[in-house]
Amino acid sequence: MATEALIKQFRDLIGDCTQSPVDELLINPDWGKITFEGCRPELERTYSMLNQFKLLSLDLLPDGPTQQIVNTLPSIKQTIDQIRSFSIESGNPTGTRDQLVNQIKSQADQFFTAAHLYIPYLAYQKGDVQRNINELTRSVEEAGQLVDGTKKDIEQRRGEIGDIIVAAREAAASVGVAHFTADFNAEAEAQDLSAEKWLKTTAGLAAATILAALLMVFVPVKPDATTPQVIQLFTSKVVILGLLFTATIWCGRLYKAARHQSAINKHRANALRTFQAFTKAASDDAARNAVLMETTKSIFAITPSGYLENESAPDGGLKIVEVVKHATQAVASVK
Repeated sequence: MATEALIKQFRDLIGDCTQSPVDELLINPDWGKITFEGCRPELERTYSMLNQFKLLSLDLLPDGPTQQIVNTLPSIKQTIDQIRSFSIESGNPTGTRDQLVNQIKSQADQFFTAAHLYIPYLAYQKGDVQRNINELTRSVEEAGQLVDGTKKDIEQRRGEIGDIIVAAREAAASVGVAHFTADFNAEAEAQDLSAEKWLKTTAGLAAATILAALLMVFVPVKPDATTPQVIQLFTSKVVILGLLFTATIWCGRLYKAARHQSAINKHRANALRTFQAFTKAASDDAARNAVLMETTKSIFAITPSGYLENESAPDGGLKIVEVVKHATQAVASVK
């Protein structure tokens, strides 16, 4: 190992070489445009290595390598002292500057060759490298734990977001169902009012027809009436009674049509009311889709109400169901 005297000499030389900052050595306002920037990289590298040696345990170095390193420093110290005392009043300041720059470059390279292999060893022995390795390992472990925790949190959030989406869909469906149920109920009530009006009109026309028929009994044919007069009287009675009877039949049909529309809209409103109960009771998406298809069929199919003659159940509702089904599949394929 290096002796104490050699280590003291090493540290003294380090202090002498680094007592002035690099910028003060390279640039001086008294020099004007002349600077020593040409040797900045070498000088900064040398300062960096010397500052590292200040913090390291030099007593771990063997005597021979330590002596080699120390032997390179006096020349560097001498050149640095010459730079400190440099003046542009000399005979050839530019030439002197170039000579000093070349000297510091050569001396810095010699110092680097002699010293650079021992800095990693001393740093490792000091514990900095091992401490950095331990800190890096701990940081990697903490990062792994953070990633795992983040993944779990993301999965949890994903589940919560999925629940929120499902709840939003159900809420939107409930609002939509309630809205359309109210529309169907309102239409059914409007048709009930219309049917009531047509029923009263039909009853009034029927009464008018009967009354007209009774009154016409008391309009006899005059004994001296000619054949054209008889025909005219008979035709007038037939036309009046025919118009009243036709109006009665027409109003009756409008009443039945209004009652039919009222029954259909009430049926649709009831189908929508039960839709939510069935979908909530369904256990999976396939069951919900089946409930949706049947509800759509029940709503849009033309259901016989009994008010119209020759009623049948055409497949128009089934066609609408197929349209809805294909549209749903198309949207799913796009997603």
